[in-house]
Amino acid sequence: MFNSLLNPTLKTMQVVFFVGATAGAVVGTVAGMTAGFVLGNLFAPKPGEELRHDIADKTKELAGQVKEKSLELKEKASNLCNSFTEDLKTRMNDGSAAESSVA
Repeated sequence: MFNSLLNPTLKTMQVVFFVGATAGAVVGTVAGMTAGFVLGNLFAPKPGEELRHDIADKTKELAGQVKEKSLELKEKASNLCNSFTEDLKTRMNDGSAAESSVA
């Protein structure tokens, strides 16, 4: 039982890589968009009130995008966990059936 935990399968390694790469891409995209927006607005000739409104609007937009991406990642993770659980139940049931047929 512990041997399978110490020797991850290729599928497990692919899932871990996918989740890490996706999270990194989301964080990098949000950080890049934020930096570009802030720098663009700091050097743009706008009155203070208009700049504050622009910052508030962009913040709400970015928050919505982050929420959307996090919900997508949550759904993917949930599907992955459900798939893993079903696979584990199937293997356990197959093992129980094999043990009872041997006895």
